[in-house]
Amino acid sequence: MGVVYEATDTSRGSTVALKSLSGSNASALLRFKQEFRSLADLSHRNLAALYELFTTDDSWFFSMELVGGVDFLSYVRGAVPDGTSSFSMTAETSDKAVPAPISSTSVDLARPRGPAPAPDEIARLRAVLPQLASGLVALHGANTLHCDIKPSNVLVEPSGRLVLLDFGLATPVRDYVSEGRAISIAGTVAYMAPEQASGDALTPAVDWYAMGVMVYQVLAGQLPFAGSTAEVLRAKQTEDPPPLHPSVPSDLADLCRALLRRTPSERPTGSEVLARLGVSAQDPSLVEEVFLGRDAHLNSLRDALADVQSGRPSTAFVHGRSGAGKSYLVHHFLSSVRSERDVVILSGRCYEEESVPYKALDSLIDALAVRLRRMPKPDAAALAPRDVSALTRVFPVLRDVTAFESTARREHGILDPQEVRRRAFLALRELIARLSDRYLVLLHIDDLQWGDDDSAALLGDLLRPPDSPVLLLLCAYRSEWADRSSCIRTLRAAVEGSGTVAREIAVEPFDADDARRLAVALLPAGVSHAQERADRIAHESGGMPFFIHALARYAESDRPSGGVGDLDEVIVRRVERFVPEARRLLQTIAVCGHPITRRDACRAAGFDGVDPGTLRLLRTEHLIRTTGPEDRDWVEPYHDRIREVVAAHLDPAVRTEFHSHLAAALETSEDRDLEAVAVHFEGAGQPDRAAGYYQQAGDAAADALAFGRAARLFARALALGSPLADHNRSLRIRYADALANDGRGHEAGHEYLRAAEGAPPDLVRDLQRKAAYQYCVSGHLEEGREALRKLLQHVGGKLKDSRVAVIAGLLWTRARLRIRGLQFQPRPEGAIAPQALVVSDVTWAASAGISMFDVLAGAELQARNLLQALNIGEPYRVARALAWEAAHSSNGAGKSWPRTERLLAEARRISTEIGHPHAEAMVALSTGIAEFTMGRWQSARDRLGEAEERLRTTCTGVAWELDTCNAFGLWARMYGGDFLDMGRRADVLMREAHERGDLYASTTIGGFVLPHVLLAQGRPDDAVRAVDEAMGRWGPEEFRLQHLNSLYARTYIDLYKGDSKAAIARAQQARKEWVSSGFYSQIQVPRIVGEGLLGRAALLMAAHGNDVSSMRSLAQTAIRRLDREQATWGSAWAGLLRAGLLAQDGKASEAAALLETTAAILDAVPMTQYAATARWQAAQLLGSGDKSEALRHAARQWAAREGIADLDRLSDTFIFPVTR
Repeated sequence: MGVVYEATDTSRGSTVALKSLSGSNASALLRFKQEFRSLADLSHRNLAALYELFTTDDSWFFSMELVGGVDFLSYVRGAVPDGTSSFSMTAETSDKAVPAPISSTSVDLARPRGPAPAPDEIARLRAVLPQLASGLVALHGANTLHCDIKPSNVLVEPSGRLVLLDFGLATPVRDYVSEGRAISIAGTVAYMAPEQASGDALTPAVDWYAMGVMVYQVLAGQLPFAGSTAEVLRAKQTEDPPPLHPSVPSDLADLCRALLRRTPSERPTGSEVLARLGVSAQDPSLVEEVFLGRDAHLNSLRDALADVQSGRPSTAFVHGRSGAGKSYLVHHFLSSVRSERDVVILSGRCYEEESVPYKALDSLIDALAVRLRRMPKPDAAALAPRDVSALTRVFPVLRDVTAFESTARREHGILDPQEVRRRAFLALRELIARLSDRYLVLLHIDDLQWGDDDSAALLGDLLRPPDSPVLLLLCAYRSEWADRSSCIRTLRAAVEGSGTVAREIAVEPFDADDARRLAVALLPAGVSHAQERADRIAHESGGMPFFIHALARYAESDRPSGGVGDLDEVIVRRVERFVPEARRLLQTIAVCGHPITRRDACRAAGFDGVDPGTLRLLRTEHLIRTTGPEDRDWVEPYHDRIREVVAAHLDPAVRTEFHSHLAAALETSEDRDLEAVAVHFEGAGQPDRAAGYYQQAGDAAADALAFGRAARLFARALALGSPLADHNRSLRIRYADALANDGRGHEAGHEYLRAAEGAPPDLVRDLQRKAAYQYCVSGHLEEGREALRKLLQHVGGKLKDSRVAVIAGLLWTRARLRIRGLQFQPRPEGAIAPQALVVSDVTWAASAGISMFDVLAGAELQARNLLQALNIGEPYRVARALAWEAAHSSNGAGKSWPRTERLLAEARRISTEIGHPHAEAMVALSTGIAEFTMGRWQSARDRLGEAEERLRTTCTGVAWELDTCNAFGLWARMYGGDFLDMGRRADVLMREAHERGDLYASTTIGGFVLPHVLLAQGRPDDAVRAVDEAMGRWGPEEFRLQHLNSLYARTYIDLYKGDSKAAIARAQQARKEWVSSGFYSQIQVPRIVGEGLLGRAALLMAAHGNDVSSMRSLAQTAIRRLDREQATWGSAWAGLLRAGLLAQDGKASEAAALLETTAAILDAVPMTQYAATARWQAAQLLGSGDKSEALRHAARQWAAREGIADLDRLSDTFIFPVTR
């Protein structure tokens, strides 16, 4: 099937065999691909190596090893191989279905029957038969049958190496029964096994039968059966071959008869054939297929797969020590899954010194790209996510998927790198989700301990609910790295937070019995003292499968006396026996420490070019593994233990020399890896050159939006140092920028200040401004205030320390603004003194950094900023200041609304005129905040959504603005009753805040929003822990907005638990702290919340009979204060408290009626959680009846929609307790 050519591989300048297929049907094409794939991942010295499968127009090709020699029969009969290539396409091979009965066709028979062949022929037969058997065992071990073993498909090279080739009929091992239909005859009739023609089960026995025919042909001088095709096929079903001549050596005659038995199960197995031929089972292809003692682990993996098949995403963490067999366990499992229909398995591996962005996913994305490119274009296009452009920017390999070219629906020219990354993550999630809708998807990552945080963040985003893709994420890692690898910790936390089913599969060393069983199975057949050796191997290996394999494989050749040695000794002695070139190449690969191309490895080892023979030797000895035969394919040590042992046994000076050669080779490589070059220059003792490459690698990582990796690389460059102070400063600024972009504001602040040391004054101020901003927006307020204090002193300003001074300053500046008005004279930046611009920007940064912690101090600074901006007249700064002043003004709610509207209108006018993205985003953000403070929750969400879109798509460096936008958005959802969406967003935002070390976001969410989510889920104890953890990170600073929110959250929890004394004590403490801080009179929303909580806590105390009179009086005071707020939702809360008092007075029907009326008002706000729980409590007061049932039904609908666990307790929390 197909035509084979001798061809030149122009990329390597080498000669290969090229097989082609043109204009064939789908069946032929499928078999052509199967021929390639049957050996594409298999390496054995007696199997022809296959290289590359490709297509051009309607023609398909694959390249393979060019084998020069003669066919099996010719070699045995004395033909001398001359090294010329030999191709044979025989007409006797068929892959077409032939209906029974089969027409008679003559079979070409060999020379006449005679006595045993000459002794030299027998000697040559004995020389090549073990090689043929070894090749077949390796092929069968890969779950593949050849199905066309015959002399012309077995060549012998001048060196005596036998090579099995032509895998056109190769097929996976399977059970197949014809059931009376047309028989598909695939093979050459003369060598075909009886069951192969009858359509019975196909097993390795078919290939052993064909080998038996070849042996018979040599020993008898003819084929076993003669006649027409039909006669031969019939004879094979009913007759034994004629006996061999008595002069044939008995061992060969016995083997031949056994191989030609009509019943497949009666033929010898591969190991039995090898034993008869006197071949030891040391071949790696044999020992690797021994799989013992992991049934429980396989069952756990199958359970994880069953979860996915039933529609639930699942994760499996396979962990154990290096050499415990994790990778082989997973490989064995995945091999079993590949046989299922509609399965997509994307596998990848992390490497300790690999230096690509998202390295845990890099090979997965490559595999995904290959899969997509191979799909029909309409199928691949149907999988394309909406934001293809962002996805291909982060993963450029996907640009080659032609089906995506016509599906790029969004192209924004987004500037902010964090936003590009966010959109890319979402697009990948969408793509994988669509893939999982159509296929059973498994993502496999090996050696996760070497993964990076960027990969962990992406995987976590992939798994987060809701609507996460239904897939199996299968991660293997070394258990000793579980606590040390931030990638493992981050991913495990994300999996735990996602609610995905996660299975822990601990792969421990074998116990003594299993270790001994495995050793016995692996030891060469007939080895002396097998049991004693197995005991020693089990002991020396410590039960580690990899070590058992290695010790068993080398036991016979290395320790003929019966010893086994230790593994390090075995590896070292094996390496020492190699020729110097092979030893040096292995040492080079070991010192490299990460995958390296075959070309670069050979160059670094001092070879003139790639040496395939040496590479093949190391590969067949299981000391290295490769990804393919091309110069640009990768090579690495077969196992980390091999790398560690080989590198450790090098003299330090020699190791330095290897690093130097590797650095030189990689520096000029076509596939230059900047970080790898840096690592080897550092290992070679050249820190200056290493630092330069670390810096370049950091810049490349930052461009790829892998900010965490960029920061690590810049830090390494700084650690190696440079004698030039200015160069170090520039590098440190890039390091700080990477930290800031990675959301690590606290670390970024430190680095900005370090960069400012000794810098020119203008640069000092700019770096101090950035440091102060990063400290504040990440929640490290005291450090931020100190930095701001110094910064403001530099520009002639001052940060007011006392609360009295802050309030006085705020009142004074706003008075000046009222007198001055909002008019200004527009001036371009170039016409304004630089110092004035600096002062304005510094004051803005100070206000932005402090406002969400200390509202009064932020308002005072903002008022100053607005006055400065109006005076200098630069339009962008004026618009920005007007917008943020409106946000502060809106805290007064209704009474401040006219001023707030004027400020927003003017800010909107200016930002529209100048078209400045940040100004427009700030107007949207401030409008959303203003809507929130007015209690218009849905309108607030809409405006904040607009602001978030603008910030993410058109702005850079806006972490604080996004945090603020998210905080108000979550609060709007909470007060509006959208608990489910609030919980989803809070989970994602909380995880991202933890990853960044962002105290502002994590405390804002964890201290107030998350407890509400947990109460809705019926988890009050977890809610307490969430508050404590959030405030524990915050620290014992003076009273801030975050402290108030945490007290409020704890009060809600106390109400939920029914702890009246704790609730009233905490509510009163919150009010006292709130008033004394000076905030109470300034901000309406938390004022209303505080009065509502105080009133509900008082009602709970009274319901428990505690100080009833004073508690009812306290509730009435809260009602009056709520009414005075003149806010619709505040008045509604007052109505709820009134209903509570009525209920306690025994006026249940009146209380129920008031609750119904109030619920209608709350629906209109909307505050659906209060409306629903008010109806629920009204129903409890009314008892049974149609009306109460209707109220319960409405409440239950809301509870079901929002995932409420305990409607009774939540109603007692939000309304007032009702006796049930």
